[in-house]
Amino acid sequence: MNTRRILTTLVSLALFASCALAAWGAWRAGGGRLLAKYAGASLASETARRAVRMSPEDPETHSALGLVLYNTKEAGALAEFERAAALRPRDYVLWLQLGRAREEAGDAEGALQALGEALRLAPFYSAPRWQYGNVLYRRGRLDEAFAELRRASVSNPTLYPALADLAWGTYRGDAGAVERVAAPRNALERLALARLFARKGRPDLALAHFRAAGEIDADDRRRFLKELLTARQFEAAYEVWAGGREDARGGAGKGLFTEPGFEGRVNTSELGFGWRQERAFEGVTLSIDTRSPNSGARSLLVEWGGHANPGVSVISQLVVLEPGARYRLSFHARTEQVKTGGPPVVVVSDASAEDARVLAESKPLPQGTAAWQVYEAEFDATPKTEAVLVSLRRQNCDANPCPMFGRVWLDDFSLRKL
Repeated sequence: MNTRRILTTLVSLALFASCALAAWGAWRAGGGRLLAKYAGASLASETARRAVRMSPEDPETHSALGLVLYNTKEAGALAEFERAAALRPRDYVLWLQLGRAREEAGDAEGALQALGEALRLAPFYSAPRWQYGNVLYRRGRLDEAFAELRRASVSNPTLYPALADLAWGTYRGDAGAVERVAAPRNALERLALARLFARKGRPDLALAHFRAAGEIDADDRRRFLKELLTARQFEAAYEVWAGGREDARGGAGKGLFTEPGFEGRVNTSELGFGWRQERAFEGVTLSIDTRSPNSGARSLLVEWGGHANPGVSVISQLVVLEPGARYRLSFHARTEQVKTGGPPVVVVSDASAEDARVLAESKPLPQGTAAWQVYEAEFDATPKTEAVLVSLRRQNCDANPCPMFGRVWLDDFSLRKL
């Protein structure tokens, strides 16, 4: 009986000790991970080392210490990544970390080996394949590198623009090589390639890929249009803009205003080739007026209530035209109670030139009140001028500030090739 009690007591004590050890181990592991998490957020290397001492067989603590040492440029990061991968060999993230660390340490072949293991464990994930391709690229193995980078971009489409841009730089603007390497397969990839070619001054290829993309949504069309306008590729930009509008003017739109008489829809915040107000100004109000237009049913009314900066454009429109040709701008205007030292004028500037040089300027609109009059200005487009910007602004004043008060109506804009 006593022997049985003793055995029972010993078993109970053993179970208690086992549970206590398990609880202690779990506490140390949990504590180690908490310290590792804190160390990762604060980049505290001593805290990360404490985490490893508390839980030395946990790959998480070694990985955290490795990342802290890596980010703080301290020695020992590679050894910690090696230890983490050895403790959990089926975790692709740990092999990915190890691959990056090995390459940075100058061991490219070791990096490829580690990244190859990450690829084996996660063949459909983009991160290890993208990193593997980058190591191959830096080793000069371009065909293999771009094949891996292309596969990574299939898994993660956001990588495709970077792939195309890398190809452009690698092959020094050889468009055929870029198209071969980037190999667009769908509308989004074709659009990304079109945007690249727009930025690089190849509007012909940009338009070809844009057309091949087929139907695209309004946001993508707007982003592509912005790329073309920024690159001053105005003919291509007009095609993209016109393709998204039912009311776009026909043909190439050369020398033609959109809504020259303000009879249809006028959205001054819309990007493209309609009337635009880059930003609203205090003391300037734009509206469509149906009272006594020069022709048709409507005209544009601009009201000044003290706006003091004469150098800004109040409203403008981009117009594509034939390079090297001579044109005559005409429009109608009337005024009411205009008072200012810097009267309104309509200015034609070269949108294709970096300095947006002024090509022509109308005579100033009259002070006081005046009936409808026609205003004209002639100019020569340079051989590189694809578009002009026609804008309403004011002449400079002798005084500063230079406020203006009164009303101006505009109607019936036209450009005629001479």
